Parts: sequence; structure tokens; C-alpha cells
Amino acid sequence: MIHLRDSLGVYGIGSVRIRDASGVHAVAKISLRDAAGLSLVYQSGGGSGTFSVVTSPQAPFGGAAKSGSAVITTEVVTVTATGGVEPYTYEWAAAETDAAWTINVLGPGLARFTRIAVAAGDSWTADFTCSVTDSAGRKVDAPAISATVTNYGGRSAPL
Repeated sequence: MIHLRDSLGVYGIGSVRIRDASGVHAVAKISLRDAAGLSLVYQSGGGSGTFSVVTSPQAPFGGAAKSGSAVITTEVVTVTATGGVEPYTYEWAAAETDAAWTINVLGPGLARFTRIAVAAGDSWTADFTCSVTDSAGRKVDAPAISATVTNYGGRSAPL
């Protein structure tokens, strides 16, 4: 543990300059760990501050109007990361194992969800997660995604 005091002996940090033996500013990253985990204080080239993600939509929907069984895919879900240190990695997962659902990753932060064998008149919902990790190793979980697909059974979908 490092304790820093200012010139009057008071704990706290007004500013800290770290230089190598030749006097050159040579710090790529400075991190402080608190009780909640790692908090990035400075990252060379930016990236300090908060790291968060937003999901849109959180309840993607897909519909079909087939008299028999249908394969239905939802609209695209976008998970957008802000702050942290780029590039980000995205890890998608189903909350529960169900072989009838698949995750279709379209690109960084983009996915659709597909359900096979949706009988006429049936509606199915499944929950999915997306964890985003920045290049500094900080991980944030996106809000839960609840995907729903409906087969209206040969009649037109409601407007």
C-alpha cells in the first residue's frame, strides 16, 4: 500500500508527476484499486473515467405469419460501449440453455436472436446477456436482453 502526503503532511493527491531516470514522462497507465475493484485513473492516450454500456432495444421482437412451424429472427440489438479503453470485446450468452435459440453475432456489439420450430399461434421469450471488456481489462455487463418471437399462424401480424 502506498500512502501519499502533500508538503504539509496531509493525505491526498493534488497532482503526481512520474518520470523515468532521464526526466521523461514514461507512464502508460496508473491504476488505483478500491474496495469495489479496479478504477482506472489515467490511461496514456485517453480512456480514463467511467466505462459503461447501453443496450437498444432491450426487448427485441421478431414475428411471422406462417400456418405451420417457422424459424423467426428478432430485430438487431446494439450494445454500445462508452468510456474505457478501445478496442472492446463483446461476449454474448443465453441466460438458460435452449437448443431452439441461437445468437447471431453480426459484428462488434451487434446481434440478433433466432428461434427454430415456432408453431402457429406460439410465442417464445428467452433472456440473453452481453459482457463488454475494454482493452484495460475492465468488464461491464449490459442490461439483460429479453427476446420474443411470435408466429401469428397464417394471419396478418397486428399493427
